[in-house]
Amino acid sequence: MTDYRAAYGAGCDVCAFGQLGYWFRYHDSLRKNENEFFRLLDYVDVKHQAENIKAEVVMVIGPKDTVVFSKKQMATFNRNNSKKAVGFVRVRT
Repeated sequence: MTDYRAAYGAGCDVCAFGQLGYWFRYHDSLRKNENEFFRLLDYVDVKHQAENIKAEVVMVIGPKDTVVFSKKQMATFNRNNSKKAVGFVRVRT
């Protein structure tokens, strides 16, 4: 997972980041610890380690993915300096 604060700000309560909303509703409803909460999550956020990746990276994006929004995952992909490629999945309706 990556870019937790942006995902929470996007209001994705029914995606892979849904537990963020749950935490604030039931454990910190007044948002007194919001900055500390996201500071701790930033520690494990993959986007801060992306420049250390040396292997070739291939990212496949599904435009209708509602579990992990591709825009949020691009934060990590864009910070990576190794050889990389992007693929898009065609959606047939």
